[in-house]
Amino acid sequence: MRQQELARARLNAFLTSGLGDAPSAKGPRSLVLLPWLWTTGLVGIVALCWSIFPGGYEYEMQQGEGASAAFRAFTYLTSALMTYAVPMILALALRDAARFAGRWNNLWTSHWTVSLPQAVIIAGLSWLIALACFLGLVLWTAAISKGWAQSQNAAFESLKLSLLYNGPTALRGAVLALLVLLLIDARDAALHRVSILRSFAWAGAAALVMALAGGATRTVSSLAMLGWSGRAGLDAVDLGLICYAVIQSLLIGALVLFCLSEALRQRQQAEHLHRQRILGTHRSRAAWS
Repeated sequence: MRQQELARARLNAFLTSGLGDAPSAKGPRSLVLLPWLWTTGLVGIVALCWSIFPGGYEYEMQQGEGASAAFRAFTYLTSALMTYAVPMILALALRDAARFAGRWNNLWTSHWTVSLPQAVIIAGLSWLIALACFLGLVLWTAAISKGWAQSQNAAFESLKLSLLYNGPTALRGAVLALLVLLLIDARDAALHRVSILRSFAWAGAAALVMALAGGATRTVSSLAMLGWSGRAGLDAVDLGLICYAVIQSLLIGALVLFCLSEALRQRQQAEHLHRQRILGTHRSRAAWS
């Protein structure tokens, strides 16, 4: 009897350690597709809905003339995906690669002298890649509309204009990517008990941060364009565009963080039930042996 009890205790300890939240011998699980799909899907929905109602007024304020609903939908969707989806996939891929290599430092549990440079590097790389996509789209559009031979003369001016206008905008995606990494690392570190109220807290914090980021980046873009427009300062149109940027960024941040937090919570609960089911099966088999 003593040997059976010792064997059962060793089996339970082995199953608990092997089926726990810590990475198994097979290595950590990849966590790229789930956050990226949620982010891309929600950003796309917000962009399409935004292009229908407020986007018509915003586009007219930006361009000085209206456009069809289909063209606005394409424009807003393309811009939103480059702003948010591209930085997100890069940040998640860098985190996953570092985790598999054993070089990722949790943004919550690591010392700030370690986690801060890591966050800055990821945000910087994500921002640069998104900006490169914007610049590439500008060159492609110029080549298609005017022909490459004619657009070469104005390529430098177009790139400079796009850098001043889209550079701050691309930074919003890097900020959202950092918020998602903070959420994932908080779940990995088990800093708090997961619940739907915690998801609402994440959504509120993300809404505040993204609203500030949206307003700040839109303000910088407007100030950078003053030299091209010949205006002395910001006018009512600029203030209206800043308000639109704040509202849109707020909605994207709140929706992405809330839905992703709930998706991770449901996934964690499903994995916990699966572990308990397997653990109960092995314990029953050990008891009958």
